[in-house]
Amino acid sequence: MHTIDCPAPAVPAPPDRIPLLAVVSSDGEYGTLESMLTHSNWMVRRALDGREALACLDQSDIPVILCDSDVPEGDWRDLLEASQRLRDPPCFILLSPHNLALWAELLNLGGHDLLEQPLNASEFYKVVGSACRIWRDERKANGSARSSREACLTASA
Repeated sequence: MHTIDCPAPAVPAPPDRIPLLAVVSSDGEYGTLESMLTHSNWMVRRALDGREALACLDQSDIPVILCDSDVPEGDWRDLLEASQRLRDPPCFILLSPHNLALWAELLNLGGHDLLEQPLNASEFYKVVGSACRIWRDERKANGSARSSREACLTASA
């Protein structure tokens, strides 16, 4: 697994890697994500706060955002709204302790899903894999240009 911290100049994902944006300030939470993604074809780009996350979104196509519910320097709702304005909006997954009201709010605002903390690897792979497939299918439906990353998503589906 590769890790790229944002906001560095845009670094294209290698053709065999799918970039995920992880908006997490906790090193422990980020370490959990890193360990779960070690043997996957997903590459993590980390943003420590909402400001960095917005800079990352401006730099490249990202199919999935994993966002902690307590985002420093911003609010997950603002990040979700900003991501929905992109040409190919990423699927937005919120990371939070069990909270049905928060999950309902996320879905009503157009988010993809909520992953409960502490993270469960099996549920994580299922939810992120689903989000990648949805992003790929929406790109195809909207006629977006096919990229090497999308070819990788097709291969992983």
